[in-house]
Amino acid sequence: MTPAQCAELAVNKMIEDTTIPYLAIELLNTKPSIFESKLGGLPYLPKNAEIPIDSKGRQMKLLAQINCNDISELEDYPHEGILQFWLTIDFRWKEAKVKYYKNIDKTISENDILPLIENYDDGDFPVNGEYGIRFTLKNEYISRDDERFEALFCQYYTEISGKYIMTPENDGDEVYEIYECFSEDMWSGCSKVGGYRGISQLPDYITYLSENANIKKSPYRKYVSHIDLKSDDAEKLLLQLDSWYNNSTDYQMMWGDAGIAQFHITRKDLRELNFDNVTFHWDCS
Repeated sequence: MTPAQCAELAVNKMIEDTTIPYLAIELLNTKPSIFESKLGGLPYLPKNAEIPIDSKGRQMKLLAQINCNDISELEDYPHEGILQFWLTIDFRWKEAKVKYYKNIDKTISENDILPLIENYDDGDFPVNGEYGIRFTLKNEYISRDDERFEALFCQYYTEISGKYIMTPENDGDEVYEIYECFSEDMWSGCSKVGGYRGISQLPDYITYLSENANIKKSPYRKYVSHIDLKSDDAEKLLLQLDSWYNNSTDYQMMWGDAGIAQFHITRKDLRELNFDNVTFHWDCS
């Protein structure tokens, strides 16, 4: 086979092997209850639950809440309970936490929770108000926004051609042109649960979350070794939130200059419902 034919087969294999379902998020101007999926607003809190605190000792605010019954169409995700994403009120938003409540106490009311919440001006918080969520099941394959994209193409090309390459440029202009055409064909933006990440710009770090809110930074990864998207330590997109606005002065969600944010988790941790090691990143153009 010619290099061009090998490249085309590598592209087809990437599409086939990486296509997965995700749930697109649409924001609704509704008043969701404390038990429903929502963006911003009043959270569900079981009795004696502690509201997440940032490193300055202040309450975090609810960024998003997912009633896991709403995401039962995604095989690897929890199908019961409530999953919450909390964020510090400080701009730059370098602290966040994820909480999961498997068993829901339906006797809890808004009046039980309201006295526990400290009132902060929304100010620079990404979410402006409170919104319901509508989920729509869709499918997508990996895009160039995912840091594994280029290495995966090279891996498949090497398997098909028998010629090892580290970058698409290593085997001629035709291969590179096919790769470039494919990489421009897909963008993974939009708010969603599952699927693949979208970015506004290449990040230089990923922030690791922990129960004590310690922040650890690691270099943005450059994959050069074998990639197995089904391995225990392979990352899955837990939640992505894209800026959402009607016009320049009326926004529902805004990450800096119309940016985007993601929470990632390993397949093993997701399967075991362990949300202590979730990674968080946001960037803007």
